[in-house]
Amino acid sequence: MRRSLEIREKLAADFPGVQRYIDDLARIWYRLGVLLEAADRFAEAAEAFRKAIGIAEKLTADYPESPVHQRSLGWMLATCPAVQCRDPERAVKLAKQALQYEPESVKHLRLLGIAQYRAGDPTAAIESLHKTMELANGGDAQQWLFLAMAHWQKGDRLQARQWYDKAVAWIEANRPANEEYDRFRAEAAEVLGKPEAK
Repeated sequence: MRRSLEIREKLAADFPGVQRYIDDLARIWYRLGVLLEAADRFAEAAEAFRKAIGIAEKLTADYPESPVHQRSLGWMLATCPAVQCRDPERAVKLAKQALQYEPESVKHLRLLGIAQYRAGDPTAAIESLHKTMELANGGDAQQWLFLAMAHWQKGDRLQARQWYDKAVAWIEANRPANEEYDRFRAEAAEVLGKPEAK
């Protein structure tokens, strides 16, 4: 991962006008943070996440009309494994900006719903995630896990458990070894008090 980072840093420096290289650089810093977090190297992970977010912020500032960059930064701010690096309120704003350019985007709406949940607005999160599922033929475990947590926050335990169980079945059938899905599943299991939290 560090070798890949060196290559991307050189490409980004040699071709500063190529957005893809800068975006790749942010993503690799973020992935490195995920690996460091999994290795319990939390201070290093937080630093990697901050670098990723800093690069994504510059990219968003340099290309303010790019919904892809807005969503990428918003995703980091809403879902970062290092809680201290999250800024869900800002992620909500970025998702709404991205939706102004692409109002039917499943990815932008998913980000909005997740960010709204993180920002403490489960009612809005449920509405956004349901819209996402309408556009995505029912959605997948990401939407369902956050729906489970949002319903739990609202006190609707039955709905929360149903969405959680559906998400777990989907993950086990489709993405049994995916870091992000595993992390969201563990979070939802903890929120719902489920024994299968990893």
